[in-house]
Amino acid sequence: GRLTECEKLVSLIKDKCIIDHHSTGLTSIDDVICEYLDDRISSTVQIICEYMQYLNRKASGIFNTALLAGLYQDTNYFNYKTTSRTFEIASYLIDIGADTNLSHYFLKESMKSAISKYEYIKRVQNIGNNAYLCVIDDRKCSNITTAKVCDELIKFDDVKLAFAIGE
Repeated sequence: GRLTECEKLVSLIKDKCIIDHHSTGLTSIDDVICEYLDDRISSTVQIICEYMQYLNRKASGIFNTALLAGLYQDTNYFNYKTTSRTFEIASYLIDIGADTNLSHYFLKESMKSAISKYEYIKRVQNIGNNAYLCVIDDRKCSNITTAKVCDELIKFDDVKLAFAIGE
């Protein structure tokens, strides 16, 4: 099984197939009929697009736009695990109708969320060797929040490794 942000939605799906660019995850998705995992790939979107190309299929514009947003998200705007193939996939998505402006809109963050993220970052601790730890202990937070804190920390020039821990 794998981790999901929306177990209720997953429970409505009969035949589940997992496609991911992470090799492991936390359990919560059961009854999977097939699984394709490849942690050498920059994003799950790349796997999906390569399969679409293999089948010679194209999706609608809004779906392609969502895929492009996912590519941006998974690669941290082409800053993580990016290869020439990653850019080819972005180009492919734009060629078949992805809207770059709308894909950026999908990823916009609320000001409240950004301020909260930086409040956590203000409390970051240097744990040595350019590694930093942010403990989010004042309230429950989502996996998305902890990931965003790490993504933001790793942007700083003296940070080589970042950890965010929360409930």
